[in-house]
Amino acid sequence: MDNVKLSFDHLVIDSITMTFPDHGLIGIYGKSGCGKTTLLYVLSGMLPCEGEVIREGDYSFIRQNNDLLSYLNVKDNLLSECCLMNKHYDPHYFNRLAEKLELSHLLKKYPHELSVGQAKRVAIARSLLRQVPILFCDEPTGALHQAQSHEVMTLLKEASRYALVIVVSHDVSLLRQYADELYQLDEKLRCISHKDVLDQKKWGKATRKAHVHFVYSSLKYHKRRCR
Repeated sequence: MDNVKLSFDHLVIDSITMTFPDHGLIGIYGKSGCGKTTLLYVLSGMLPCEGEVIREGDYSFIRQNNDLLSYLNVKDNLLSECCLMNKHYDPHYFNRLAEKLELSHLLKKYPHELSVGQAKRVAIARSLLRQVPILFCDEPTGALHQAQSHEVMTLLKEASRYALVIVVSHDVSLLRQYADELYQLDEKLRCISHKDVLDQKKWGKATRKAHVHFVYSSLKYHKRRCR
């Protein structure tokens, strides 16, 4: 991102510059209401902003709210994104996700029969099953207990070996355990500060090919280019 700006009735994002690598787990944290979710929507291209968005490859988005399809059971919800995108899925990976996220016994149930935590785990498994090059995660461990939170982060970490996984969370202690790069948003989302999590995890030049990059121009308004 380079001087990206976003305004509603007030300035929300002011001059943020960032380029993300093509794989790895990126953690973004900040206080509640600081704009973490807004930033994810800008990164994904779903929210217009002043500037140019360059994003390479398909993506999936794990939202905070329950966005399961009410007329489909859990199994069909898990397969819905793959079916919609006409993409083959790995049945062995499907079974592994169902086991790891404790969904195997819920496959025939419908969303209204699930707890908030169960619905969250279904949404996470659905996005992971597509194995896309970019995965945006909005508070993926919200409503989960500690053991399940670590299971989810472990699966996201595994996915980050071949994909760019961007996770926003208020739980900085959890992010520190899994993130390859960690960023902090201030209250007005005016800047992102880079935090080196572990020296040995710093990105080398070979992995710095961008999957998401923002370029600001005062002469352009929400010109989005996806290569």
